[in-house]
Amino acid sequence: MQTPAKTALVLLTSSLFISAGSALAAPRHPAPQNEAGLSINPLLQGAVSISFNGARFFFRAGHYYKMDHGTYVKVAPPIGIVVPHLPASRSIEYIDGEKFFVVHDTYYRRTPNGFTVVKKPAPIIIVHTEPKAPRANDPKTVWIDNSNGSRTPVELVPVEDGQWRGPKGEYYPEFPSLEQLKPVYGLPDVQTTEPAVQEPETQTVWISNENGSKTPVELTRQDGDSWTGPNGEIYTSLPTEEDLRPAYGLQAD
Repeated sequence: MQTPAKTALVLLTSSLFISAGSALAAPRHPAPQNEAGLSINPLLQGAVSISFNGARFFFRAGHYYKMDHGTYVKVAPPIGIVVPHLPASRSIEYIDGEKFFVVHDTYYRRTPNGFTVVKKPAPIIIVHTEPKAPRANDPKTVWIDNSNGSRTPVELVPVEDGQWRGPKGEYYPEFPSLEQLKPVYGLPDVQTTEPAVQEPETQTVWISNENGSKTPVELTRQDGDSWTGPNGEIYTSLPTEEDLRPAYGLQAD
């Protein structure tokens, strides 16, 4: 038969064993991880909540997270997302003259609302190629200036013994000059003369007035024998002084 003291000791020992077992069986939160896709402690303090493309992201210390079954999971930075600020550890790079902000190998451009994630820009590589040096046996083109403003190309091909062959098969003992090529390939000079402008025939008839003065009336010849007066009237033949006096002569007071 157990005494009350022994019973109390057994109960106390059992209680301690159960408490220790419960403590060992209690789940622990996983430690924060750096690789994308691994979960971290759900207590993500100081993170900025951002809605982007229908999903909710959390930004903290330059990293991005999404909630998955009550746990924050680190994800790759989505291209195009805008964050209000960057951590002080950011760096600045200039690529082809453009300024970028870099955090954890993620590139950002400054925008009016903060900083947007962009693809890592590739520097533009400019390849300078030396111009191809003309070879001694390459054809050469000579341009002849014509009198009408046009130009005629003449391609000369090098042949044996320093000679050159023209487009018509003629040979030159050395590279020909413009004076040699122009008579063969240049356009003939075009004489540009303006057609003579024929002035209309005019005739002046003087009308003797009663006051002793004279009035000139200039008449212009039209087709045939017709004439036009200063007022536009038409005469079938050259009018006389008497014909013109009623229209152009001065009357005595």
